[in-house]
This record gives sequence, C-alpha cells and structure tokens, in this order.
Amino acid sequence: MKTNKLKMNPNNPRRIQPDKLEKLCASITNLPQMMTLRPIVYDPVTMHVLGGNQRLAAIRKLGMKEIPDEWAIAATDLTPEQQKEFVLRDNVQLGDWDYSVLDENFADFDLDDIGIELPSLSEDDLQYSNLHEEILDGADYFSVTFTISNKYKDKFYEIGKKAFEDAILGMMG
Repeated sequence: MKTNKLKMNPNNPRRIQPDKLEKLCASITNLPQMMTLRPIVYDPVTMHVLGGNQRLAAIRKLGMKEIPDEWAIAATDLTPEQQKEFVLRDNVQLGDWDYSVLDENFADFDLDDIGIELPSLSEDDLQYSNLHEEILDGADYFSVTFTISNKYKDKFYEIGKKAFEDAILGMMG
C-alpha cells in the first residue's frame, strides 16, 4: 500500500512529541514485524487512520513511500460511531509498568530507547528525617528514616536493591 493513500486523522486525540517519534521510528526499523502484529487501522471510505496515526507519522518520517499490505487493515465492519469509539479505545493506555518485572526480565534492553520512561525521584519526593551529622560521628551503625510517595515504591525498590547489592559487593571486593 502506498503511504500517501492513508490520511492522518484530523480528530486523533493523541499527539506525539518529536523525541517519542524518533523512538517509534527506531522501533519500526529495529522490529518491523511489530507492524504486522499491530497494523494501522483505517476507514476504507475516507482513508483516515483510526488507529496508528503515530506509526504512520513514523513510517513517513522514515521515508517509506510504500508499506506491506499487512501493515494496514481496513475497518470494514465498523459503523461511523464505532469508528469514533475505536479511535478513543485504541489510544487509551490503561496499564502501568511493573518496574520489578522490567528490571528482572528486560534489563538487557535500553528501555528509554524503546520509549519506556522510568520515573525519576526528586528531592521533593523524599522527606528525610532522623539523620544528623552529630549522630554519625564515631558511630558504627546508623539508621535512616524517610518517607517516599507510594507511586514510586517499585522504582525505589529497584534502586534500593541495586544500591544495596553494589554496597555489599564493594565491601567484599
């Protein structure tokens, strides 16, 4: 199919930032099979893309003038109202990342390059207490008490586990 036959949906409720578009281009280049498994869905009458506007933008940015037919599928059985609903449902991202699973099973991937943003912690997210320089002077042991926002618990666990392992290895090495 010629890519110029497909039209970007002017009513697409989602936009893509330039840096994310670059990551999507890389995804299509590195794993083109993804397009067969998640084809662009379009209205066969208007040729407007119902699902995959960002993928179409990436394909065009990559300079592809033609794509395999299996990379695009016509939504022939949807009414106009169902097409509108499809546009919304296709763009909803309901799931959350399980950071411990990402760490344990996908650590060999550059998650940022793929487009998976890991949360970062700021000073505002951490509230330190009970850690005073005078307590640390001459102490063999010390404890730290702090509070962290629950939304960062998985990421903090991942960071804390890695820091603990590095500290233990450093003491043993």
